[in-house]
Amino acid sequence: MNFKKILFLFIGTIALFGISVFKVSAQSESPAIIKVKGTGEVTLNPDLALIDIAIATTADDSKTAIDENRKNALAIQQGLLEMGLKEDDIRTTEYILYSLSKTDKDGNPIAGQYTYKVNLAYEIVVRDLSMLNDVLNFCIQNGANNLYGVNFDYSKRSEAVAQARDLAIDHANVNAQQIAEKLGKKVDHLQTFSVLDNTEIPLISTKLVKDVSTAPIDSGFLTVTVSVDMEFALTD
Repeated sequence: MNFKKILFLFIGTIALFGISVFKVSAQSESPAIIKVKGTGEVTLNPDLALIDIAIATTADDSKTAIDENRKNALAIQQGLLEMGLKEDDIRTTEYILYSLSKTDKDGNPIAGQYTYKVNLAYEIVVRDLSMLNDVLNFCIQNGANNLYGVNFDYSKRSEAVAQARDLAIDHANVNAQQIAEKLGKKVDHLQTFSVLDNTEIPLISTKLVKDVSTAPIDSGFLTVTVSVDMEFALTD
């Protein structure tokens, strides 16, 4: 092999090696990244209420406690159905029977003497909010002696969440475009995305109420808020 041919191959090898190094170097450069947050909020008028209510009965023997509880439960269930509620909207959430030792005047347990308690809890869905106070009054007047709370909700919550999420994404995109423009760059592509939804539900909690007809319950508003975190790569 003559000297010119060797020199040509050597120069060619260096040239190829230089191109290869350049490509690796170019690929290793990380694009500029910006992180933005977007928020979307939708305010709704709740269209249903969830009542958490319970019937608690106490007696000196378990049979009496159970029978009394059952009688009140049947009266409430039948009455609610006659008011127009559906069976699926009256759901048992808890049934507990337990005993407690009777005590003397000094608070000491009396051997062999017990008090029996039965607690039957329901979740009742009221789909016509104009009936809410009537339903509460009926339950309380027919043996329900514990009202744990009233939660208001929206039957089409998933649609509201989707709408709020779209607003949040639009908000984040606008933020990204404005920041990129200020930096003299352009938004290239989305790198990462995460979403968090937060629904605020008005809550009213009452206990041992005998008559709620004099204090109408206002459902207020239901706010669905969705936040998104987005990362964008920038280009010149």
